[in-house]
Amino acid sequence: MYALVIFLWWAAYIRLTASQALAAWHTGVGDQIVYQNASSADLLYTIATGTGSGSSGFTKWAKLSLAIPPRNGTGLAGTGYTGGDGNIYGQVFYISSTGSIIQAIIKCTIPSGECVLQGSDTISRNVTTGINPDTRLAVTSRGVNDGYRVFYHDTAGNVQQIRYSGALNITWGHEIPVLDGNQPSLTGLAADGGENLTTYAIDSDLNIVSARLTDSGSYQKTTTLATQNVPSFNGSNITLTSNISFNNLTKNLFYINTNRMLQQFSTSTDWSAWTFATLNNTELFPLADQPNAAYAMASSDTVSSFYYFSSRSLIKATLDNGKWQKAVSIFGNLTNTTVTEPPSGSNMAAKLGAGLGVGIGAPLIAAFVALGYVFWTRRQEILRRRNTAPPVPEKDVLEVDDHMSMRHELGHGVRYQLHGDWSP
Repeated sequence: MYALVIFLWWAAYIRLTASQALAAWHTGVGDQIVYQNASSADLLYTIATGTGSGSSGFTKWAKLSLAIPPRNGTGLAGTGYTGGDGNIYGQVFYISSTGSIIQAIIKCTIPSGECVLQGSDTISRNVTTGINPDTRLAVTSRGVNDGYRVFYHDTAGNVQQIRYSGALNITWGHEIPVLDGNQPSLTGLAADGGENLTTYAIDSDLNIVSARLTDSGSYQKTTTLATQNVPSFNGSNITLTSNISFNNLTKNLFYINTNRMLQQFSTSTDWSAWTFATLNNTELFPLADQPNAAYAMASSDTVSSFYYFSSRSLIKATLDNGKWQKAVSIFGNLTNTTVTEPPSGSNMAAKLGAGLGVGIGAPLIAAFVALGYVFWTRRQEILRRRNTAPPVPEKDVLEVDDHMSMRHELGHGVRYQLHGDWSP
């Protein structure tokens, strides 16, 4: 009996660690990471402000207060930028407990790194093909005009896109087909965000396929990377990330293989051929805890950071101007980490409790909270019916002085070179 309990616990641990949601992106301040606690389903965040108490200047983990609860095991994606006021504005995308795609808009005050929810929107309300609840999410933002593009798998296994652009008056609407056909790997989904936006997925033969955005706004299938002869590749459960060089010369694909090492596909400068390499130096990239492990990547113009779990610690592996730096552990075992709760000003129950007094009792407080939530949801529905755009701080986008800098912060790619630490 004891052995059975241990087996079931270990099986549950493997399932949760394999599905742990992790997202990262770069801003002018530093990398921002969002992570889902597998036990509570809370979304936690940390920011590399340079003044944080953690390794590499990350702030302590804090809970992100959300209006719409996430699904446990949700796909996670995000992007962000530094506003004209010096603070960080982030967009976090996740799957709700009811199976919708949610956009949570957050403002993070610098230098404290404290993030407060500014608003939420169900961006998939006009989707007609359904959303696979186990899908990974990918997001790109290529500047003010192009806006946000979110990619996901529908219930039939096709890759779809929904889009928002305040500048072009495009609100979150109906889906646009990206890659048709049964895509068996719901975690194998990536978009590079370059001038020639390309989306990648895994097809029914477990090959990597891609589609490029055309001038007409539709997607055209472009490349199939045969993986049958690629060592240690298992496309049925794999996390893909991708980018394109800032000078638009090379495209790159990354994933962690079945041997728990990082592998890369990279194009030639004319995009006519792909090469393959494995990073087998464990000082630069310690072995991941799981084969095909989930991870997140944050990119700037010249630096890309990979965040993943090794020995149950969160590791940061860094590729800087084509050269790998020694990996560092930025957080220990997250199971026992101390989490900062949201400030009381952003918590409706705490605010009511303080205003009405402790003696009023939890049931009455809960009633006030429920009544407030009814009015809030009704108000949200009215706004949606009027096609009001989500509360994106467009003003702060426009206050960014240098548009090239803004593109850099919104995830524009990195030029990668096959360094000596890689082996074919």
